[in-house]
Amino acid sequence: MLSQRILPPLFSLALVAAPSAVRSDHDEISSLVETYLLQQIPEQAEHAKVTVNPPNLEKLPPCNQYQVFLPRGSKTIGKINVGLRCVGPANWSLFLGAQVSISSHYLSAARPLSAGQTLNQQDLLIKQGDLGQLPPGTLLDPAQALGKTVKASIPAGTPLRRDQLQAPAVIQAGQNVRVIYRAPGFSATAEGKALSNAGAGQVAQVRMPSGQIVSGQATSQGEVEINR
Repeated sequence: MLSQRILPPLFSLALVAAPSAVRSDHDEISSLVETYLLQQIPEQAEHAKVTVNPPNLEKLPPCNQYQVFLPRGSKTIGKINVGLRCVGPANWSLFLGAQVSISSHYLSAARPLSAGQTLNQQDLLIKQGDLGQLPPGTLLDPAQALGKTVKASIPAGTPLRRDQLQAPAVIQAGQNVRVIYRAPGFSATAEGKALSNAGAGQVAQVRMPSGQIVSGQATSQGEVEINR
């Protein structure tokens, strides 16, 4: 078991050289895995505790270099499976069960929120809890929510998730918008009519005077950029 301050995130693969004696020392193997898992934890998290089930290496060939990894698409919080691969001199791999508990502040609704409502500081309540017990995508920083609009009503006390909010529209369907075409060594502008609402960074569709429909990225200035 290892509990410590959070380390900065690193790559999804960690190659660790270890002496052959580690093969018979479950505590050393667990320490390697715990360190790797701590490196995957969000920077905003405050405290973390990792528990790794001891590996069974009794029938495996000796190894002096291990690679710790997570399967593609795996979560990094709660009950997880983490891979341990021998990359020298033998070639084998196995999976270990682990529990990752993260104590951190997170955001919840301070009061009932209505669809289309734009969030301000009074709408947010900061709580402390284990992220492994919260829904995926729970927001940790007020900056992730302030100024966003609510997609559907949210009861008071509900943890706020990324998929419940959207950026406010900078382009409204039906309005005239400036379209900027950019290509290497070339740029041009034209005006068209927006066919959909879009927030900054989202895709907006625009009907040009010729009738052609183009798609581009909405900017914070309410323009649509098309990069080639």
